Amino acid sequence: MNRLLLLASLAAILATRSSSSSSSSPSLVSGPIVGADGAIYAVVEFKATLEEASNLGGEHDTFEIDEPGYRQPRLAHGGGHGRWYGLGRPSLRPTASDYFVAELAMHPRHPYTYDHADGGWGTTTLPDYDAEVVRLVPMRDLETARGMLPCLARHQVPFAALPVHDQIF
Repeated sequence: MNRLLLLASLAAILATRSSSSSSSSPSLVSGPIVGADGAIYAVVEFKATLEEASNLGGEHDTFEIDEPGYRQPRLAHGGGHGRWYGLGRPSLRPTASDYFVAELAMHPRHPYTYDHADGGWGTTTLPDYDAEVVRLVPMRDLETARGMLPCLARHQVPFAALPVHDQIF
């Protein structure tokens, strides 16, 4: 049901975009932008997954924020203790592409364990992060993601966008 809602939302956004665009090709946007709702949106590229070594489990995904020319790549963390996007498991992976438009919660760069206990789960090997992923919308490729970024920021990322899979007892 969530995926159908996501597809319907994206189709409506694309229809609005194509009817209001001129005959010239759309400009592609990179780098985080502030949406109409005040949230921060960016194109991100999936880089790696670390499976947590806890009884509950969890997937810690690393994304690079698309910012060409930025002095040092900024990274975003997705998933967490008892949480999965399914990107590290081919059977759960929602898309073959590594590109997404994400809603991000930005923060100063720090290690994941700065505000999350490790508990012996192996998360001390995670890189330092600049943001947490709030929601993800899968995209076909980098060009599509950059083209959709302003639309999704203007109309907000659909709530049906790739939910985090929480462990249910």
